[in-house]
Amino acid sequence: MSKKVLTIQIPHVPLYQALDFIEGIDEKNQAAIEEAMADMGILDALIVPAAQREKLLAMPELSGDHYLFPEPQFMVHSINQYLKVDDALIAISKEEVVSVINSILIDHTHHTHIDEKGNYRLGILWGRATGKETARFIGASARIKYREEKLSRLKAELSEISDRLAAKTQILNQIKTALALLKQEFTASFDPQDLITAATVVKQAGFDAQMSDKALQKKNDEEKSCYHQLQQIKETVHRITLRITLPQDLKTYEEAQAAAISYGSELHRLEKITILLQHSLGSLRVAENRYQEILQEIDDLLYEINQLNQSRSAMEITRVNLNEQLQLTDYPAIQAELEHCLKALKTLPKEKEEAVKILERQKLGLERFYEEQAAVKRTLLLTAKRFQLMEDAFTEELALGYLIRRTEAPLADQARELIQKNPQSEKQNKEQITLRLMEIFKDNSQYLREYAVNSQYVFEDQPLDEENDRFKQVWDLRRRMNITARVAGKVVNFYDLSDHLKDSLDETDKLLKESDRELFEDILVKNISKKISARIFHSEKWVDNMNKLMEKMDTSMGLSFSLKWASKKAETEEQLDTKKLVNLLKMDGNLLRDEDLTALSEHFRSKIALARRTLEDKGVNLTFHSIMRDILDYRKWFEFKLFFKKTGQLSKELTNNGFFKFSGGEKAMAMYVPLFSAVNARYEAAGKESARMLSLDEAFAGVDEQNIRDMFRLLNELDLSYIINSQILWGDYDTVDSLAISELIRPDNADFVTVLNYHWNGKLRRLVIDDA
Repeated sequence: MSKKVLTIQIPHVPLYQALDFIEGIDEKNQAAIEEAMADMGILDALIVPAAQREKLLAMPELSGDHYLFPEPQFMVHSINQYLKVDDALIAISKEEVVSVINSILIDHTHHTHIDEKGNYRLGILWGRATGKETARFIGASARIKYREEKLSRLKAELSEISDRLAAKTQILNQIKTALALLKQEFTASFDPQDLITAATVVKQAGFDAQMSDKALQKKNDEEKSCYHQLQQIKETVHRITLRITLPQDLKTYEEAQAAAISYGSELHRLEKITILLQHSLGSLRVAENRYQEILQEIDDLLYEINQLNQSRSAMEITRVNLNEQLQLTDYPAIQAELEHCLKALKTLPKEKEEAVKILERQKLGLERFYEEQAAVKRTLLLTAKRFQLMEDAFTEELALGYLIRRTEAPLADQARELIQKNPQSEKQNKEQITLRLMEIFKDNSQYLREYAVNSQYVFEDQPLDEENDRFKQVWDLRRRMNITARVAGKVVNFYDLSDHLKDSLDETDKLLKESDRELFEDILVKNISKKISARIFHSEKWVDNMNKLMEKMDTSMGLSFSLKWASKKAETEEQLDTKKLVNLLKMDGNLLRDEDLTALSEHFRSKIALARRTLEDKGVNLTFHSIMRDILDYRKWFEFKLFFKKTGQLSKELTNNGFFKFSGGEKAMAMYVPLFSAVNARYEAAGKESARMLSLDEAFAGVDEQNIRDMFRLLNELDLSYIINSQILWGDYDTVDSLAISELIRPDNADFVTVLNYHWNGKLRRLVIDDA
């Protein structure tokens, strides 16, 4: 009961006093449920009537107690399957307790649940009871039993304490009696000084004996530990060698180990031979089957040959009999007459058919001639009309005044002059040119918005008659794209707009030459130059790190390499060398002289003009922003050069001629040392947790063994992990501490591949046997 709640006279009862277990519930389940409720903190929580909750919550002095405010759930499985209201409950109504029981469910998906195994949940808190033997608090009988057991246990503890106290009292009395006797003897019989000396000697002897006992105990413990370890080792050896009949001595087992290694090698060779034997047996079985099939085919052929010979003999006899019968008649004359008749029967139909065909062809030729004559007349009329339409279209085109000014010369001469001045490409037609024109117009329309540029087709009017389809090509040729613009409020054609833009560009170019210096000074020199300088500095530092790394490498042949990030030369007189350009960009913009700013302006103006000319030649259109981004790409201002140095010689640039003079090992060093250095430098800039992985295909091909050994040494010194494949490379060199090796075997183009795994430990390559 809570004294604070009693003081303010609010009826309440702890949960465990209001509950009892239903009959038939196992004691183990009772204990689990009670322990789970205790862990959740609700076992001793107070049940307060619903009418008193607001009064209870309005009193802050009632802190420290736990209260249960039920939220009963119906039509679900709750804890009422195991618990009921105690029959002796009188403090509050049983309905309040029933509501609490119905608020605790068995379903684990509910925010408050308990099951019979002690699993529970209270909001986000999940747990499970440890498993006590019996319940102690829920149920009056359980509480009485627990109280009696605890009282009995306390009485037993009290009796034990009383016995120990009596024994200690008896010992104390004996000590007091002995002490009184010693005092009496000390004052009556002995010299005090001798007694003190003897006591000191005895004490020292006791201390020495005690120390000796401790030392002896320590030695005994060490001996026991060594003996225990020896027994364990003997047990391990006995367990390992239980089925081995060899004598248990070191020399015998070393010889057995060497024999096992040799056996493993022979077993590996035997496995290869077994694989080849299995493949050969398979091939032999196929050959035997084929042999049986061939024998069967031979038997069939012999049977057919025998049948044919019998048929031939019978037919030969029949032929001889027929010839004898024909000799008795006038057979040659009859045969000649029959052949003549048969020949005539074959030739006469063909001659008749050929004559009919010739007659039909002549009739068809005459009809085709009349048709062609009519077609030529129609074509002539259409051509004359098409020529008139083309002449009208050409006259309209001349009226636009785009190509030439109209003169009094004949139209044919003016057309001939245009064709000579503007030859048409065989690869392009009007549709392609118009499509290209629309693409260019679309790409540049955003730059011509202020001129209200408009594109529309002209000369599109066509007569609506039945013959219009015949002249569709002419009307399509006549139809053309016309581009107009508005300049100073006046509609002008494209050529007038082009002239206006050229004049504006000339004026703008004059203004730009006067203001671009301020642009480069304010934007490039003071802003972008800092970023470019920082990146150049970072790149130079990366090159220095690579050079330091390559200098530290011991290539065992007196060959070292170095890398240089060289500046490019100027392309034109107006441009600056990269070295001078970088020096100017690294300087403070406020400290630059007028001639320096002028040089920078001329340099970038030349770069922009050159880039635009190149893009125009390629037919590519880019914005000014794209051109400037390409020009300010500092990586294009430099070029990498690789240098080599041999012992006793000066450093030289590695050119193709120098590379081809190298030996096989030196060529490998020239390729792999810079490669490994670059990879290592990139990994050094990464985080410590990054994987330092390198993959090589057909690695070190054409390199001798000594140099391959040095290549692996370089990989290990750089602490690089690697995955390498090769047809002949094993990697079992003394410069490799540990290596996993997989050999792929496919004998005689078989339809399977066998994988054999090995491990190289720096001294020996062992076959790895898979226990599975």
